[in-house]
Amino acid sequence: MKKQYQEPKAQHWIVLRLVKQSFKDHKGGHSRTTGLSTFWLIREVGVKQVMSMIDQLHAEEGTKP
Repeated sequence: MKKQYQEPKAQHWIVLRLVKQSFKDHKGGHSRTTGLSTFWLIREVGVKQVMSMIDQLHAEEGTKP
């Protein structure tokens, strides 16, 4: 049986933006909190959706991954 993931909601976008900023602030390093937040996000919406959300953030900011 395949797991049904949620569609991204406001809280998912907030967590993704905070994780992204945390990576920027720590020069690519990470902490336990960012790791757990990323893991939670993937469990909630699925890895494919997280990757799509990251692509959307890059498009908004006009940056490339």
